Amino acid sequence: MPLDNEISLLAQAQALFQQGNLTAAEQCYRHIISDNPSESRAHFGLAKVLSQLNQPAEAEAAYIQAISLDPNYFEALANLGSLYLFGGRLSEALAYYTRAEKLKPENPEILSNLCYLNKEMGNLDSAQAYGLSALQINPDHVGALLNVGMVFNESKRYEEALPYLQRANALSPGHPLVLHNMGVSYAALEDYEQARTCYLAALEKNPQSVTTLYGLGIVDKYLGNFDEAEAKLKMVLALAPEDRAAREALAYLQLRLGNFREGWANHVCRALSTQDRTVPPQLPQHPNGSHVLLLGEQGLGDELLFLRFTYGLKALGMRLSYRGSLRLKTLLADQDLFTEWLDPQAEVDASAFDAVLSVGNLPYVLGMASASEIPPPLKLRAAPEILKRMSERLSKCAAKHFIGVTWRAGTEQSERLLFKEAPIQSLGELLKDLPGSIVVLQRHPKPGEIEQLAHYAGREVHDFSEANENLEEMLALLNLVHEYIGVSNTNMHLMAGLGRTARVMIPYPADWRWMEDVAQSPWFPGFQIYRQTSSGDWQQVLARLSSDLHVRNAP
Repeated sequence: MPLDNEISLLAQAQALFQQGNLTAAEQCYRHIISDNPSESRAHFGLAKVLSQLNQPAEAEAAYIQAISLDPNYFEALANLGSLYLFGGRLSEALAYYTRAEKLKPENPEILSNLCYLNKEMGNLDSAQAYGLSALQINPDHVGALLNVGMVFNESKRYEEALPYLQRANALSPGHPLVLHNMGVSYAALEDYEQARTCYLAALEKNPQSVTTLYGLGIVDKYLGNFDEAEAKLKMVLALAPEDRAAREALAYLQLRLGNFREGWANHVCRALSTQDRTVPPQLPQHPNGSHVLLLGEQGLGDELLFLRFTYGLKALGMRLSYRGSLRLKTLLADQDLFTEWLDPQAEVDASAFDAVLSVGNLPYVLGMASASEIPPPLKLRAAPEILKRMSERLSKCAAKHFIGVTWRAGTEQSERLLFKEAPIQSLGELLKDLPGSIVVLQRHPKPGEIEQLAHYAGREVHDFSEANENLEEMLALLNLVHEYIGVSNTNMHLMAGLGRTARVMIPYPADWRWMEDVAQSPWFPGFQIYRQTSSGDWQQVLARLSSDLHVRNAP
């Protein structure tokens, strides 16, 4: 084919592609290739057409052919990298993007794509470097601004993310991904109203975005818009029924609001992996005399809370084996609940049992639908010899009226509902004039925290925090203190098992066990609840706690 004719056909094929006439463009490129198989530009053009026709395997082959003919074909290297990226073939995408970058190291589009790719691969430092390099070349590159913002969000550097995302939004108003990520930043910084505004604006552009609907549902939950939150989470599940995070969030919202029937049905699909034999889980067809293996939950408190439902299984005549935390074994030794207690790390032949159930799914399989059906806590009893030893230690305190305190549970890296913390200064100040000895029962206090509490309380405090490593010792201490004040943690479950009560400081929003707008939780009868306000204020509720303590403990 004469060169001028070939160039003319290439131009014609490109024009057809730009007009959206893909079938004609494909035919034109294939005609050029049939006459001149070594024409790399025709293979490249064909690859673009095939990609638009959603034929990724054929497009890949055409790009590779173009590159084999011209190893320095920048556009083909870049496009093949993108094809691999969107196909989830990240290592292959990285290889081709890197080759393209070596040819044009100051191309902001390639640098921005390398930023995004490295973020997806978890290489956040490299992602940040590539994104910032792209912005040095072109400060107004919207893709790079967005990608850097996403990298900072992924790194939990939300305040740093916002300026990049805000700049991207100013340059490209209404970009749904930019707005979504601004929502992520604001939500993480607990500016829920701004987050909600961003999510709503993103949904105007992309109303079926599962991630944005989920983010809006979570934000509405924090704002107390429970009906809206439930509606958004249900929309997520209508679009993505297998979305476990959304189903789990919906479950805990429904349980918090007392909608137990739907809540437990969604709870069985939570992200926590169990080995239930059937989904949804179910009891043996003939319960009486059946042998059931129960599996522990994540967290000692949850194990204790859900194990109370074993009373219902025993009433149906079942024999129970338990594979759960060995730390609870001694505490529950006199309960006569289980025929055997299995090490959670040991291999178990599940086929030897008539059913295998997570204890967290017992409310569902037993059909719990109302608060009146909540069983009482498992009865716990402190060992007499440990009671004596702890009593002797407490006797060294000056005042013989003992006030146990904790102020934090969970870890700061955990999801907000799993991390609870009350301000040490406010706690110390409300204890200042209260008669009695302050006994610290905080698990793993941070350096200096006990000294801070003593400073604000204006007196000595007694550190018994190490008892958290031995539940029998903690149970004995909780049996001996006259008051216990703390956030929701394992100790609250131990107090309930002892038949005692406590004063619970509940950060906003409350986790589902403490429910919403109730003076007392049906899970913890008699426990006094002191709820942080939705604005994050502790002062008003801690003033009420202080007043209650002084009335109760007046000389």
